[in-house]
Amino acid sequence: MKGLRLADDLVLPREAVTQTFGILAVRGAGKSNAAAVLAEQMAGAQLPFVVVDPVGTWWQAAGTQIQATAAGIVALGATFEPLPTGHALWEWWRARLPLGERRVLEVLVAAGGVAVEREAVSAETGYKRSSRDTYLQRLAARRLVVAARDGVAATGKLFG
Repeated sequence: MKGLRLADDLVLPREAVTQTFGILAVRGAGKSNAAAVLAEQMAGAQLPFVVVDPVGTWWQAAGTQIQATAAGIVALGATFEPLPTGHALWEWWRARLPLGERRVLEVLVAAGGVAVEREAVSAETGYKRSSRDTYLQRLAARRLVVAARDGVAATGKLFG
């Protein structure tokens, strides 16, 4: 693919992915369609992109989670798969986390969502405070653990 083909007479260079785009027009002029075509072209070329969707064309709230709409899934491309939920989500992460993070999370999951003292995590894993806390920070950034008054716990979404 030499460029991003938006229409027969409009092809953007691949380098356009490093720019910021805004699609502005009157209602019904095809803004959502133009954005979808651009996203499809970027996804097809394996180029990174971010979509800001304030009106919910591509994303919608589903309880406490955000899910892709049909248009969002098309824009994300054929390889998009939503994350699993509950225990399957734990298995998904277990297969992908680096060893240190995985071992810490295994200790917390084994506790069934009940808070575990940080020192107990160190005792189970053999990790010193600095390593343990680094792994916990990384897991917290992924929203897989939550801080509790008595320590730290695996998030409930790994059990539901």
